[in-house]
Amino acid sequence: QWLFERINATVLDSFNHEAL
Repeated sequence: QWLFERINATVLDSFNHEAL
């Protein structure tokens, strides 16, 4: 379960980075 949250956090971080 931690792996999914880790990947999800990375995806969200990348998405936010691209949004900026």
